[in-house]
Amino acid sequence: MIHLAAFAVYLAAFILWLYLLARGPGRAVTPVASVLTAVAVALHAAALVGFWIDYGELPIIALGAVLSSLAFVGGLGLVAFLLLRDVARIALGFLPFVLLLQGAALAVGIEPSPTSLDFQGVGFVLHVALAFLGLQGLAVAAAAGVLYLVQHHELKVKRLGRVFVFIPPLATLERVGRVGLLVGFACLSLALAVGWAWTVQNRSSLEFGDPKVM
Repeated sequence: MIHLAAFAVYLAAFILWLYLLARGPGRAVTPVASVLTAVAVALHAAALVGFWIDYGELPIIALGAVLSSLAFVGGLGLVAFLLLRDVARIALGFLPFVLLLQGAALAVGIEPSPTSLDFQGVGFVLHVALAFLGLQGLAVAAAAGVLYLVQHHELKVKRLGRVFVFIPPLATLERVGRVGLLVGFACLSLALAVGWAWTVQNRSSLEFGDPKVM
């Protein structure tokens, strides 16, 4: 139920950000949207901790739990952006990604793994954490890129209305996109290295015939 509540609050926050886009950012409403987003992330954290306590398994193995955890990492990154005044409104481009992942997790079912826990240990957890951070870095870059295209179009047609005022400047979006790509590339590269090292340590080979290793 907490997972569903987190999804509902994420959705409410996204609707509020859309309202801000339509009405123009206001001093009173923008903090409410930010706080609502933070509440959704807090609920999501409580849901994942509850999963860990109930099943004695980190939510990084079964598909539904993995999708939910990936959405949570995205939510954490989003909260970090909300603390930066110039880029807080990137939430409009990034929240759909979080909603899609959490919605898919709910559809699949957030349950423990039905098989024995072959994938475990500090190395595996570090591998998954780095992979999550890498994917979220690329997702941030994608969100910034979409908003960059929208903002560039608004400038090109000289339509300096509410959309133009709401979306961060091109320079800010370019900087965020660059940082997202750098973080994504670095973390995914490290995730591969740690994953290979974990495989060698636990299985004595890289098993190059395994499609996952490839």
